[in-house]
Amino acid sequence: MRLGDFKTLTVVDTKNKKMAGKIYLSSADNVIPGAVETSDLFVYDDYQRQGIAGGIYRLLTVDLGKIVFGDRDPEGGQTPEARQLWIKMAQGLVPGVIVKGYVVIDIESSSFAYFDEDIIVNAIMKLGGEWLYHDNRKWVVAFNTMPNQARSELIAAIKTPISGKIYINPERGDYGDLVEEAGLVAMSEQRFQSLTGFQP
Repeated sequence: MRLGDFKTLTVVDTKNKKMAGKIYLSSADNVIPGAVETSDLFVYDDYQRQGIAGGIYRLLTVDLGKIVFGDRDPEGGQTPEARQLWIKMAQGLVPGVIVKGYVVIDIESSSFAYFDEDIIVNAIMKLGGEWLYHDNRKWVVAFNTMPNQARSELIAAIKTPISGKIYINPERGDYGDLVEEAGLVAMSEQRFQSLTGFQP
């Protein structure tokens, strides 16, 4: 179903003729062509804790082969419940789905021109970065995440100025306006390997 700029994926309990859950999707072509961004995943009360939310992400990534970005809204972003789901996916609790942090590096920015390209590449390597996508305007680099101490959200496994904060727009710091955005991305293990050449 289409609602303005959003598509809605709905899960229906055909036995009881009830809606079990739904998720809103929008295009993330501006990051990686063919990718989608998720927002507002709902699982209705009668269907909570049955693996439906994880199943939706498995359907999108493994069955449909999509690259799925977590909610990139700088004002709201992911809810605490969504952050918990992404932690579970990052820990391998949804078979076949992997979660990585990502940064978009603006190679047209004045900051990129200011640095020697080798310095930027070295910073990406220190982060444990893996190349997901590049074109003549940007590089998209994935990196490993882990839960924070409170286990309330994911953070970069290796902290560097490039990884920044996953859930908010990057702050201007040592790398100026080089990092356009940072966030979380999910995809199938197979898709990750085909993009990066590495096993997840």
